[in-house]
Amino acid sequence: NTSSFAYPEVRRRVVEMIANGSVGFDGVCVFFHRGTVIAFEEPVRRMVYEKYGVDATRLPMSDPRLNEVMCHFVNLFMRELRAALGDKKDINAIVFYGVTDSKRFGYDVKSWVDEGLVNSISQGLMTHFEALDGLVSDDGLIDMEKYKKALTERPVICRAFAADYERVTKGAIELKEVCDGKAELYATLGWERTPLDTVS
Repeated sequence: NTSSFAYPEVRRRVVEMIANGSVGFDGVCVFFHRGTVIAFEEPVRRMVYEKYGVDATRLPMSDPRLNEVMCHFVNLFMRELRAALGDKKDINAIVFYGVTDSKRFGYDVKSWVDEGLVNSISQGLMTHFEALDGLVSDDGLIDMEKYKKALTERPVICRAFAADYERVTKGAIELKEVCDGKAELYATLGWERTPLDTVS
């Protein structure tokens, strides 16, 4: 994916677009809850292998080793954005349901708040997750043959919407604990009382 934040050129271009587009405004809002800005690009795979000696593409998205590396690159973007905008413009980031859900896809809300990279966090009304039941080996790595077969039978990467009140509420509590006294938090409530929706 050539638009990944793992590449400095991509981060630089996005920061330039945001900075140029923010002229005359008090702040900006960065939407992270609609998808991902990093995955298994070459810089991610290389760093995971150098640090942990494992193929990143075999790690579940919830694996802390992969989370750490993905967060590294997105944190670079957030630092670069804050440097470009300075302290006079507010930055709001819309993230997934909570701190844990966000970190699985490279969004390190705690670091952003602790480092003063954001002025506020908005809880998004969706999150993404992997449905890996039966696809992970005893060593914690994804069994690629089973994974490939599963892709022909069912969604493996899924999106959950706001109807999952328990997860939304848990996420709001996580975000409140991280933001408390350091950044504003805008929590949300689901808009429908329907079962968890998943789409591929």
